[in-house]
Amino acid sequence: MSARPRRPDGRRPTTWPDPTRALAVVPIRAGVIAGVLLIGVAWGLAGGWAALSGALGVLAVLAFFVGGWVAVRWAVGLAGPGPLLGAFVTFTVQVAGLLVFLALLRDAAWLQSGWFAAGAVLTVAVWQVAQTIAYARARHPIYGEHSHPPTTTPPEHHEQA
Repeated sequence: MSARPRRPDGRRPTTWPDPTRALAVVPIRAGVIAGVLLIGVAWGLAGGWAALSGALGVLAVLAFFVGGWVAVRWAVGLAGPGPLLGAFVTFTVQVAGLLVFLALLRDAAWLQSGWFAAGAVLTVAVWQVAQTIAYARARHPIYGEHSHPPTTTPPEHHEQA
């Protein structure tokens, strides 16, 4: 099933109808593809532990970004200062979770740190590029769905006698 709806002529549109969804779907796909390629290279060059280490780096970054996207998307729907507070709490929880994850892996003898770092750095770079591309292709409505653009009528000119 395609993530983007097709036009009546069967072709995919050049823009996404939901920009926030595009900001997650495109980078996730790109990150998974880059991760699979890195895992294959690691397996071929250094064996299974290298591939597993690279996969953990990829998964850590994907979990970090996807979790943040989901939480911030939810927080945007809050009223008042909720979105800002939600974004702050999200970032704090993400960093704390990443630190706990890294602390758990710190003494793992099987973990090959170079391949772990390669997976993480590659995924961050691919995510950022893919998200930039998705943002550039997404629709950016100026007005909300149910609002109409403001209508302005020219002021009437009255001549003073």
